[in-house]
Amino acid sequence: MSIFKYLAYHQQENGAIFDSNIQSTLNGQYHHTNFSLSGLLMYLLTSDEAYCTRSYNALKYFVEVPLHDKAGGIDFNNFPILILYALINNTELEIDSSLIKLVEHYIENMSNHASLVKGTTYGNNFVALRAVNQLLRYNLLGRQEDIDTSERLMEATLKWQLNDGVFYDFPREFNDPQGIPSLTYHSKITLMVLLYGLLSKENHIINRAIKGLEVLTALMAEDGEAFYYGRTNNALYGYACGIFAFRLAANFIECNSLKDVFGQCEDSLFNYCSGNMNSDGHLSIVPNRLEKERCGFDNYMYVTVYNAFTMTMLLLSSIVEKSACSIHNHNCSPEASYFAESGFMVYKGKKLSTAFGLKGHNYYQQYKLDPRFSCCTPLFLKFNGHDILPTIPFSAPVSSKRKYQSFPVKFVSRLKKVFNEFRSWGYLDNFNPLHAGFLPYIETTNEWLMPLCVDAVTISNDNKFQKIYVQGRFVAIKRKGFIPALLFICNFLTNKINVPVEKLQNMMIKMTDSFFEREILIHDNFIHFKDKIKRSCSDRICFGLRTYSDALIKVENAQLIFKKTGCGFLFLLDNNEVLRSSKQLCSSKGMTTYWDFIADNHKDKLENIDGETILQHTLILFDENNDLKKIRTKFDAVFV
Repeated sequence: MSIFKYLAYHQQENGAIFDSNIQSTLNGQYHHTNFSLSGLLMYLLTSDEAYCTRSYNALKYFVEVPLHDKAGGIDFNNFPILILYALINNTELEIDSSLIKLVEHYIENMSNHASLVKGTTYGNNFVALRAVNQLLRYNLLGRQEDIDTSERLMEATLKWQLNDGVFYDFPREFNDPQGIPSLTYHSKITLMVLLYGLLSKENHIINRAIKGLEVLTALMAEDGEAFYYGRTNNALYGYACGIFAFRLAANFIECNSLKDVFGQCEDSLFNYCSGNMNSDGHLSIVPNRLEKERCGFDNYMYVTVYNAFTMTMLLLSSIVEKSACSIHNHNCSPEASYFAESGFMVYKGKKLSTAFGLKGHNYYQQYKLDPRFSCCTPLFLKFNGHDILPTIPFSAPVSSKRKYQSFPVKFVSRLKKVFNEFRSWGYLDNFNPLHAGFLPYIETTNEWLMPLCVDAVTISNDNKFQKIYVQGRFVAIKRKGFIPALLFICNFLTNKINVPVEKLQNMMIKMTDSFFEREILIHDNFIHFKDKIKRSCSDRICFGLRTYSDALIKVENAQLIFKKTGCGFLFLLDNNEVLRSSKQLCSSKGMTTYWDFIADNHKDKLENIDGETILQHTLILFDENNDLKKIRTKFDAVFV
């Protein structure tokens, strides 16, 4: 397997696996143990003892790392070690006794990290993983405390599944209607629940996992893109979990039609992530080739770690018999799926397919202002088999020249940054919900009012359109003034004295009584946005948009024209809007340009009137051979 060769190339003489991207062996992560399990699996498949030797060396290195250096990754390491030992006990091949002793000693003295304590910063997926680990350990050692713990943790995990089938990763509170789902961790928790159900032979637990997988089949785009909402966005980790889960489920269930669907979904996930294989054999851990810039990476995402985990999932899938499945043609009639509790709405038409998060989870709790949890913006957009829209960006590109700058240049750059922080809240330069695009907002002297809180959603359709109606409230974000400056000072001093940074951050964000209404009309060739908002005469109304950066883009005559290989779109602006600025950001699918449009008050009929403003924007999709004038004429005919 190419991934194994890539990791083996980076394995040092002492067994450590070196991540060349960040120049570290990442001792607190879980690539050594997954590499060790994969080495044993390769040995079982090939009988080549070289795999077993590499497996032993990697595991020996990991075991010798002090426990305090393994930090929160301990449960992630327990999982492959426990499976490795289970395989050793159930194989007829001779295994080196030193490897067996190493594994036995580790499992006897196994530590754990995940717990049900509320207020922790790590996700619920940790708990689901530990539930499986404790069950595996009980099956191996027969200790009563392990089965008691595993049952308690799995009982808790099932309480983090919303009624529509989606598992939320935060907070710890049970049956929370405001639970925050990240689709990558929905995939992982679903896999863990399925493994637990199969190992314990508890059908009610298996059924909960099957429900989670059925949701995933609906959320998945036709090209296999599936993990476009939340943190660890579109990461290889989610695809690896989904592939293994679909393989296991299709092998277990008796319903032939569901077997077929699960089998096709497994193939789609595999084809999507394997399409990003590099020449040295490793897979890009998000669907772009910008690893050096860490484009679309959360701070805990590493190339070696995610490749090692994916290799384990793929090898475990390979030893599970793949169910034969029939190939079904895509249904030509439009399909719309709405999951009310989690807020996802997916539309799959003959030409156009897209998804929206209609709840929004970035105005409260753990992930305040994370744009990847924004509401009412397209999460993906496909047209005639082409990918048109990047995922939501959440960070600025890292300059590769920065580390080569002289001290005076770095000092001046830092000084400018300090000065700018006193003028505005610098956090919003990168971590800004507006970067999700397709959202109106109100700009006052010191605040941005963003449509982040949804109170009501109505889904309907007629012969022409799929309709979405959303009503909600604006959230005020203080971007200038005394508090942002004070917050900057506190952030600077936080390592020296105890300062109330979180309290100040909460003061920057407040719910308002100002309501907005949004109507979204989806046709197989366009998406229309109609926004009704209230503002005072001194406020400025703005609108954002996101596009891929590597495309032909023109802004003229109140419209933006976007052309990429094979397709494009025409975005119709409101009549009084002009382009104010644009900037490049990083998303999991590559470099993204955020476009900021602002109403020209000289043209604004409501310039001196407090009251309602109605904004209308339309995204019209086309093939590269279409004539834009004809496309516009066709849209006018349909929309009227």
